[in-house]
Amino acid sequence: MWEATVDGRQLHFQLAGINNQNFIMRDEETGSWWQQVNGEAISARSKANV
Repeated sequence: MWEATVDGRQLHFQLAGINNQNFIMRDEETGSWWQQVNGEAISARSKANV
């Protein structure tokens, strides 16, 4: 399970798609896209780990 807080801010996620059998999630606060497999942001508004 991943922590949904980045820089002290709580993020809320929704499923954006699936890539290579891994969920791609989009957070509502920044619009960043995140990989399920490693918790890293893959689009650039928030390049961090959850």
